[in-house]
Amino acid sequence: MFANKHRLVLLGLIIVMMALALSFASASTLDAAAPPAQGHRFILVAKSDGDYNALREEALKAGGKILREMSAVKMLVVAAPANFKDALKSSTHVEGVVPDRIERLIRPEMQAEFFGTTELRKRINLGTPQGLN
Repeated sequence: MFANKHRLVLLGLIIVMMALALSFASASTLDAAAPPAQGHRFILVAKSDGDYNALREEALKAGGKILREMSAVKMLVVAAPANFKDALKSSTHVEGVVPDRIERLIRPEMQAEFFGTTELRKRINLGTPQGLN
């Protein structure tokens, strides 16, 4: 009798652990960011400020679509086909080309829980402090 209870408890634990493992596996595949329409995202770094515009033009000619420009740090985020990195290898304007990893800190469905809803937020205008006019 005692051995049968242990077997049932052990079987129950195994079933629960398998269910948890499957739920985590399916959640991670659903939560992954969808790849862009052109295939891959890359971050490009220009060698200098003067090379930035030339690198931008080379990226467009190589089939990339500029998603974000960060000229202050000489970087571009580009959506492009998989062979894009090889196409820019010989460029004299590029310091580096790396795949972009998009990380999500907060799932979209949890955003309201973390930050509240816009209906509950109110903007408080305190006016201009004295002496700052």
